[in-house]
Amino acid sequence: MKKFVETLDKIESTVIAILLSLQLIIVLGFTIARYTQLWRMPWGEEFSRYCMIWMIYIGIIVGARKGAHYAVSALDGFMPAWLKKIFYVLRIVFTDVFCLFAAYQATTLARKQISTGQLSPALQWPMWIIYLAIPIGLFFFAVEYTIHNIQVMRGLSKDEEDQL
Repeated sequence: MKKFVETLDKIESTVIAILLSLQLIIVLGFTIARYTQLWRMPWGEEFSRYCMIWMIYIGIIVGARKGAHYAVSALDGFMPAWLKKIFYVLRIVFTDVFCLFAAYQATTLARKQISTGQLSPALQWPMWIIYLAIPIGLFFFAVEYTIHNIQVMRGLSKDEEDQL
C-alpha cells in the first residue's frame, strides 16, 4: 500500500509540474503575442485557466496527503484532551461529508455537460473534461484527508494528544 501511495504521489506531482510548465510557457507566449502582435493565440488564456483548475484540484489531494491544510484551532486551548479528540473526529467527518456531497453535485454537473455536448469557446474541448476536475479532486481529497488524519490519530503520543 505504501508503494502505491508513493507512486500516486509521484504521478500527481509530475502532472502538477507538467501543467505548471505548460501554463508558464503558454502565458509567456500569449503575453508576447499580445504585445508584439507577431502571432495570435486566442486560446492561450483559456488553456491557462484550465491548467490552473486541474492543478488546484490535484494539489488539494497532495496537500491532504501531507497534512498541509489549515484547521481552525482557536478553541483547542480551552478544551480538555478528551473533548479535543471528539472535535478532531467531528472535523474529519464534516470535512468528508462536505467533500463527498460536493463531489456528487459536481459529478451531476459533469454528466449534464456530457449530455449537452457543450464545448469550450476557444479550444473547442468538451467542458465535462474541465468540470471533471472537481469531483475527482474532492473525492480523493476526502480519502487522503481521512487516511492522513487516521494515521495522525494512531501515531500520537500522550503529549501530542494534548495538542490535538
